[in-house]
Amino acid sequence: MHHMILIWILYNIPILVYYNYIVLSTSHQAICVVTEQAFIQFNNYANRFLVGKFLPICITCIFGVLALYNIKNIARRALEKQLTIMVLLQAVVMLFTNVPYIITYLLQGIHPIPQCCTFGNQFLRFRNSPEAIPES
Repeated sequence: MHHMILIWILYNIPILVYYNYIVLSTSHQAICVVTEQAFIQFNNYANRFLVGKFLPICITCIFGVLALYNIKNIARRALEKQLTIMVLLQAVVMLFTNVPYIITYLLQGIHPIPQCCTFGNQFLRFRNSPEAIPES
C-alpha cells in the first residue's frame, strides 16, 4: 500500500513543477495555468486518457473475462453465479459506454473540433433561436 502512495506522489510531481500561479493584471484574479506544451500533452494523453479512461476499462475487461471464465468452468451456488454475471455485465456496459468517448477524445487530440461545432453548443444555439420558441 505504501508503494502505491509513493508511486502516485511521484507521478504527480510534474503538476507542482509546471503549474504556474498567476494574478491577472486586469481583474486581479489568481489563476493556475500551464505554460509548458509538453506537460499539456502529457496531461491530455497520460493522465486523462491512460489513467482516466483506458486503464479502468482494461482492468474491468480483465475481470470481466475472468468472470466469464469462472462461469464456464465452475459449477457453484446461484449467488456466486449472479455476482459473476454482474461483474461481466458491468464490464460490457463500461466498454460500450466509454469506448465512443475515448475515440472522440483521441480524434479531438488529432484534429481539434472548434467549440462552435460541439453538440452542446449547437443544441443551445437552436434552443435559444427564435424558430425554437413556440408562438402563443
